[in-house]
Amino acid sequence: MTTEELKALTVAKSVDARGTACPGPLLEAKKAIGTLHSNDGGNQGGYSEMVRQARS
Repeated sequence: MTTEELKALTVAKSVDARGTACPGPLLEAKKAIGTLHSNDGGNQGGYSEMVRQARS
């Protein structure tokens, strides 16, 4: 991603797992990803695929 594309991103979900022992932060991130809905315009192999893998 370019710097401009990164600046244009909006945060849909934020996870604060500071102070959590492993594997807590990973589990919290997976849980948060599972609550997101894809809106990538049908980009095959993009965000939709990442969410699908995280949910499995």
